[in-house]
Amino acid sequence: MHKTTIFLTIFAFFSLTFLMEQKVGDKSSSSSDLLKANSVYFQSNSTTESNTNEEDITQAESKIDHLNESLDESSKGFFDDFIKKEQEPNQETTDQIDSKNQEDLSQSDSTVKQANDVNQPNQTSLSSSDIKKYFHAIDIDDLEILQVKQEKLFDVIDLNNLGIQNLYQYNFAKYNNKMAETTELAFEDSLTANKAYTYIKAVTLSFKGVEVNENNQFNDSFYINNPAKPFQVFLVIKKDNKVYAFTYLKEIHDKFKGFYEILL
Repeated sequence: MHKTTIFLTIFAFFSLTFLMEQKVGDKSSSSSDLLKANSVYFQSNSTTESNTNEEDITQAESKIDHLNESLDESSKGFFDDFIKKEQEPNQETTDQIDSKNQEDLSQSDSTVKQANDVNQPNQTSLSSSDIKKYFHAIDIDDLEILQVKQEKLFDVIDLNNLGIQNLYQYNFAKYNNKMAETTELAFEDSLTANKAYTYIKAVTLSFKGVEVNENNQFNDSFYINNPAKPFQVFLVIKKDNKVYAFTYLKEIHDKFKGFYEILL
């Protein structure tokens, strides 16, 4: 299709050129004849006739220029239309490109979502948690359990990049008064859980004045002694592929001991 268009364009161009040269040739012959006649007349010293012939020549040349301008405008309009047509985008091709770009964006969004799912701990329902299952063993009447979300353990220890598979965080409350905070971390295996347990202990010891008392009273476990909060219990326990963390007032610590025996 493009070859046919180019051929017609070239043919039209040469046709217009031929017509223009023919017109110019005719006018030029007339002008030449007039000049010859004027030359003879000049030899007879006729000044009046010479001026008349010069005006005729000027008018003839003006008509030739006007014809050339008309041909130029006609040719320009033709080629402008041709160029415009050739430069118009192919709508079908454009739609195909837009469709492909949309598909690429959808695939990119899906890849990003999958990456985020891998990096974020999986928070399942309350019924999957051992703490939720056994919290009634805590010797406190009318105790309620509320699922919460906390950015850091004990408000200071970052839990990212620990390989956590399931994360459960709760508050224990009585009559809307918070009694305790607890976190349950589930890992793929006991080795990963042990690494997280060691990490929590190491970060705790990095704080000035904070001490760790690893007496293993409840399976593998340690207490955190924070001089800034002397009346608060901080307890971390590891069992199999899970790590538990609890904090509450020391005055209710005995009420949790029966719960720990069942949980572990």
